Amino acid sequence: MAPLPPRDSRVLQTVEILQQDICSGTLQGDLPGERELARRLRVGRVTLRSALEVLEKAQWVTAAVPGKRRRTLKTPRASTQQYALQPNHCEGKVIVTLSPQDLQDLPTYERLNYTRLISLCSSAGITSLHRQLDLSQVKRPSHRLKEFIKQNPADLYLLLLSDAETQKWFDQQQLPCLVLGSTWPDVSLSCVDYDQRAIGLHVASTLNRLHHRHAAMLYTVPEKRGLQLFVDGFQAAGTDCRLTLARHDDSPDSVRKALETLARSEQRPSAIILPRIPYVNMATSLLPSLGLQIPRDISLLCLVYDETLRYSHPPVAGYQLSTDLFPKAIFQLVVKKLLHPEVSRTEVSLVVPDFTAAASLAPLQDS
Repeated sequence: MAPLPPRDSRVLQTVEILQQDICSGTLQGDLPGERELARRLRVGRVTLRSALEVLEKAQWVTAAVPGKRRRTLKTPRASTQQYALQPNHCEGKVIVTLSPQDLQDLPTYERLNYTRLISLCSSAGITSLHRQLDLSQVKRPSHRLKEFIKQNPADLYLLLLSDAETQKWFDQQQLPCLVLGSTWPDVSLSCVDYDQRAIGLHVASTLNRLHHRHAAMLYTVPEKRGLQLFVDGFQAAGTDCRLTLARHDDSPDSVRKALETLARSEQRPSAIILPRIPYVNMATSLLPSLGLQIPRDISLLCLVYDETLRYSHPPVAGYQLSTDLFPKAIFQLVVKKLLHPEVSRTEVSLVVPDFTAAASLAPLQDS
C-alpha cells in the first residue's frame, strides 16, 4: 500500500512543509521573500509559487499583491500542555449532528463513521443525537434553522453534508459547531475532512505517471465543496493530464447517462474518477456492456475505499483510511471545542488516506 502523498510531487511536499512551519509557529506574519523562502526549502521558485497558490486557495496565506509580502492566515496550534484534552470532563454535554438525510439513508462510510463517533462520545459521557433537516426546498432557511436550534439545544452542533447557506448561517450566528467535511468559501468554521486537495494532487500525479493524458470525473450537481477542492488540487499539480467533469444529479439514471456519454465520446477519457462506491458498481457493469474492457480500454479509480472494491471485477483502486482514524479525528476536535470553546473557531483537521492500488488502474497502452 503506497502512502499518500507521493514523494515525487515537489509541489505537494512543499505545501506540507509550509503547513507544518505555519502550524508550529516557525512561519508567522509576513513570509520571507520568494528567493529566500525557496532557498530555505531548497526548491525552485516555480515550485514554491505553485505551493503558495495551493495554500492561498486553502486560506493558509494571503493572496499575492505586487510590492507586498504574503502573510500567514492560520494561527499556530496550541500545545497539548496548554490545552489538555480530558474527555471525562465532557460528561453531560450534548452534541447534535445536523444532516439533510436520515441516518439510515446516509452513504455507508458516513453511517459507519457516525456509529463509531457515537461509541467514542458515549465512552466520555457525551450524548450524541442525529437530526435530519433538509433545507433544499425551504424558502426561508434562516427562519427554519432558528426554529431547529430552539427545538434542539446542544453544546455543539456537527454539520454533515451541509450546504453553503447552512454553514454561512452558523458562522454568522457564531454558534458552537464543527463541519464534518469541507467548508465553503467565505465560511470561518472548524472542520474535519479528508485532505481533498492532497488527494487531487496525488490522483493527477498518479495518472500522469501512468501516461494518462485525459481523465474524467463524475461530478455531482449541485456542487459539493469537497469535489471542488479535489479539482483545485488536481489542477494545481500542473501535469499533462487534463480533467473533464461529467456532471450529474446523483440519481442512478443521471449517473448512467454520464457514464454512457463518456464511453461513447469521440474524445473518450482513458481513466474515470469515481467519488462514490455505488458509482463503481455501476461503472464495472455498464462499461463492459458498452464494449469497454477495464483497464485495457479505460481505467477506474475511486476516491474512497472499502473491502467490497476487492471483489469488483476487476478489483478497483481507491483511497483507504484505517477504520477509526476519521471518527477519532472528529472526536478529538469535539472534545477540544467542548472543553476549550475559546480556542480558534476555524481549526482545521485534515485526514490523509492511503492509496490502494488495484487492477482497475493501469498504464495507458499505446494504440
